[in-house]
Amino acid sequence: INSPQVGLGEIKSEVRAIEAILNNKYIGLSEIKSEIKAIESMMFSSEVGLSEIKTEIYQMINSPSYGLIEIKSEIRAIENNVFVKSNLTTGPVLRDVNTKFIEVKILNNNSITLPAATVVLRNLDPIPAVSVATAVFTDIPPKSGTFVIFTESVMPNDLAEFEVQLYGIGTGVYAWVSGRSPGGGQGVQVIEANTFRHSDLVPLIDP
Repeated sequence: INSPQVGLGEIKSEVRAIEAILNNKYIGLSEIKSEIKAIESMMFSSEVGLSEIKTEIYQMINSPSYGLIEIKSEIRAIENNVFVKSNLTTGPVLRDVNTKFIEVKILNNNSITLPAATVVLRNLDPIPAVSVATAVFTDIPPKSGTFVIFTESVMPNDLAEFEVQLYGIGTGVYAWVSGRSPGGGQGVQVIEANTFRHSDLVPLIDP
């Protein structure tokens, strides 16, 4: 108790030192309370408080220059650049007498979405040739396929020669074109003479 290092006298001395710190106008309780009030004031400030922070975050998210919409747009541009695009064609085709409609299938075998692909059916009988039907596909999912059927409504009976053009067929994307005919009880029938596997399609050059 009477020890000058750990006794009552030393304890009282340390208590006084603590009291002095607590009462210090620069680092004591009064200053701590003052700083807390200043923080509270900033939090509720109309210029730098929570409300203003929320407003700024909302404006950033919805900004047309660097918000979510612009980010999505840039991601779409990156996706477009990922695919090495190529345009393909069947070349001129003599329509088989049994071909009543034409089916075109597209398979996106990539791990990302194919943004867009377009299929055009052209009638080669007129001079110059004319497009008679167009199908536009958007956002074909990864590892997924889609198709279009050009029916007799866009294939007149006097259409003797045709061409199928495919645009935006990127790397890892495969196509298949086939003339089809109603097959009775067996469903539709593939017309081999008017069928083109992916390896049969050639690059479309349209200077």
